[in-house]
Amino acid sequence: MGQPTVGSPGVPPNTGSLMPYDAGVTYDSSGNNAAGGGGSRFGGKWLSGGLSGLSGAGSPQPYYYRGPNRSLPFQPGGSAGQYDAKYFNLQKLAFNSGTAKYDMLQPSGTIRTFHSSGRIESVAGKCGSQTSYSYDSSGNIMGVNTVLEDGTNQYAYAWSGGKIIEVIYRVNARQVLRTVNGYDGNNLVTVKLYENTDDGTPDWGGPISATRYSYHADGRIRHVIPPAQYRQMVNNGIDPDVATESQLNEYASSEYFYTGDRVSLMYKNGRRYSHQFAYAFNYPSGTNLNQWTTRTTVTLSDGTLHVYYFNRIGQMMLHKVAESAASSAKVWYPLYQYFDPDNGRILQSAGNSAIATVSESSPGLVTLNASEGRITVYAYNSDGRQESVGIKKGSGGSVGLLQSMSDEGRSVTAKGTTYGPATKAA
Repeated sequence: MGQPTVGSPGVPPNTGSLMPYDAGVTYDSSGNNAAGGGGSRFGGKWLSGGLSGLSGAGSPQPYYYRGPNRSLPFQPGGSAGQYDAKYFNLQKLAFNSGTAKYDMLQPSGTIRTFHSSGRIESVAGKCGSQTSYSYDSSGNIMGVNTVLEDGTNQYAYAWSGGKIIEVIYRVNARQVLRTVNGYDGNNLVTVKLYENTDDGTPDWGGPISATRYSYHADGRIRHVIPPAQYRQMVNNGIDPDVATESQLNEYASSEYFYTGDRVSLMYKNGRRYSHQFAYAFNYPSGTNLNQWTTRTTVTLSDGTLHVYYFNRIGQMMLHKVAESAASSAKVWYPLYQYFDPDNGRILQSAGNSAIATVSESSPGLVTLNASEGRITVYAYNSDGRQESVGIKKGSGGSVGLLQSMSDEGRSVTAKGTTYGPATKAA
């Protein structure tokens, strides 16, 4: 938590409008450089997952960067130029010294190809679709083109002052949608979507949707006015683009305030509801993934507390709910998750009925009941693919099979072996 994800619902992908925003003061600039071929292409700290590339290309441990706290690290595999996902993911990364490019194979068969600099060059879909990315001599993204069986889809980008100001979406030769980004200095303040109503010369008319953002003096995002609220402001005689602070307060679907490098307060729905955030950190020895490192406490408007414990790679270990901050308040635990201590695959999950005690000073945080409460158990084959789901009563109970599954491997030209479900039995 701490990094808002905001955007304009309904805007097509690759326009940059459905992007996470890195709220950190010191965010990962190398990851941002990997998103979109280098640097911030939408001003400030906006990142486009659709344009994400490899960070650390050329290093022993590159990672695929998709947004704040959403990176997939790799480590050297069994042979030169081969990399395996560091944790529970099944993606494979390979460096081709002949082409000086990286290929990332996903279990589905999709392959993402990256330039030696880390920027994305193409995506080959499992069903034969092919998406290619084109850049100018400065490394600016200029086009994303997808070839399908019945035609092509294309995004064409226009730039000014080092930022993307316009994206045209085409189906075959016809211009269908146009996204226009407005900036105030380095801050993205408006995203407006237009629809072409003419089959000949484009007739864009007025925007069919618009989103408005405002920022604090330090450049971090404050107000988010999505299309529905933007339209409501216009209907009420308010121009969102020049609205006052108090008007933005009244209509914002989300409003953020910060302490240090994290969100400390979030208002929802025109300040009708609030979420206060508090953070605590733990520094256990070793690398066991069943030790908590971050605790996020969210206090809602009604005084209810939601407390989340995360391990060092950001997986949620425990969700605690308390009716209030009082020591006598009722407490329950909707979810506890236990992971493989090395690779992070989930091995067990449980709810309140199976939890005996919780202690922040305990390395594992949670002690389960020996003979009470439902515990879900997950099992994997030697390749890391899930093969069964079962349940047991208490930590000492025997596992009863709920579901079993198997995969079949298929050798695909230029892709290696991909896997798909072969059987699934209840």
